[in-house]
Amino acid sequence: MFLAEARVELMRLNLLRANGVCPATQLKQEKELDKKRKELSTQAKDELTTKDVVDLYLTNVIEDRIVIDSRRLAML
Repeated sequence: MFLAEARVELMRLNLLRANGVCPATQLKQEKELDKKRKELSTQAKDELTTKDVVDLYLTNVIEDRIVIDSRRLAML
């Protein structure tokens, strides 16, 4: 951050304080909101849909099944 940017940020924080807003409290509230949003998004990703369950079943049970053909055993 350049000196000019730091001065602008200081002026912004001073204006917030003059209006009765605590910048530290505001920052904490924003962090808590971000944390809650992340938790909600991870919960949404963790939920399985019916399609996901069917796809898992098909890949784990049906596609991985080894089928032994009895006609082929008779030829051996």
